[in-house]
Amino acid sequence: MQKKFPEGIFPLPEKWTDVVRACLQVKPQDRPEKLAPYFEQKSGAFATPVDAISRVLQVEKPVMASVAAPEKKEKLVFHSMDIPQPKLQESVIARPSYDPDPLAKFKVDQNVALFKQETKTDIEVTPLLTQMSIVPNGFYARGSQTGARDERPQHQVYVHSFAIDIHPVTNEQYIRFLEAMGGEKDVNNNDIIHLKDSRVKRHAGKFIVEPGYSKHPVVGVTWYGATAYAKWVGKRLPTEAEWEISARGGSVEAVYPTGQFIERSMANFFSSDTSSVMSYKENNFGLFDLAGNVYEWCSDWYEYNYYELSLQESDNPKGPQQGVYRVLRGGCWKSLKDDLRCSHRHRNSPSASNRTYGFRCAADVEA
Repeated sequence: MQKKFPEGIFPLPEKWTDVVRACLQVKPQDRPEKLAPYFEQKSGAFATPVDAISRVLQVEKPVMASVAAPEKKEKLVFHSMDIPQPKLQESVIARPSYDPDPLAKFKVDQNVALFKQETKTDIEVTPLLTQMSIVPNGFYARGSQTGARDERPQHQVYVHSFAIDIHPVTNEQYIRFLEAMGGEKDVNNNDIIHLKDSRVKRHAGKFIVEPGYSKHPVVGVTWYGATAYAKWVGKRLPTEAEWEISARGGSVEAVYPTGQFIERSMANFFSSDTSSVMSYKENNFGLFDLAGNVYEWCSDWYEYNYYELSLQESDNPKGPQQGVYRVLRGGCWKSLKDDLRCSHRHRNSPSASNRTYGFRCAADVEA
């Protein structure tokens, strides 16, 4: 009320004196039960008592500041783009089978019943696929001007777009392949893995991984075993050119997969054992473990002077047509720094294996 009228006491209007006096009677029965008759008698001074009271008690509503409606923004339209995808081939690897010895029936006493082994139903095993990174097509440098003789001369090659696994194949991935194959031999009776050199063991007729090594790269794998696994998952081994381009991460100046220099905090080398994949930082292509941990098989045959002869084969080179050794790249957990260089070339017999040999897969890219 103080905001509506100035402070102070003022006499009541004369026309309302009788109404107030009647309402202030001491005895309740003397007070009027209804005020409507009094309001009707005094209506000459005010339009209606209700209007008068409502005007006095009316509360001013705060005036809200006008806010401009937000402008309608144009909806962004994103046009779909075709992202290159790895082109995986249908699995064509066959499980080896062995014919019985035809002379066996002549070496057994005819009075003794022949043992007939129960036919086992092959259980379909699903592979654990590794995520892949796409390397775009283009001209890339490979080799070295100051390295070993088989690394010279440094030259440019053109490669088509390809996909490559972001890390080497692990033990938990490879034992699925061994279960699908039913052993350590391929259809040509080649060893695909030497269990004595690996962290995979046989237990009660099944393949198991030593505790703590599931995420470590598989070792003890021959070139035949790497190739067979790649076919099983619909992929292939990378060429030597693809591997080196992947290791450089698109940089011509990169000496190591980690850049211009490398330390033990950046890769697993000069140590005592393998480490879990993806334990160190990836390179510019998003690839892990290209320096150290395990040597990686490539699809190429090895020839020490191949770079000198391949200058005319600069379009998607795939290596010599024949040879004795297959190429390995990347160094391993017990290597020195020199073996970790992107251009460093290693080789061995395709049937060889040890605790430092592993691999990763590659694939063509759909156009």
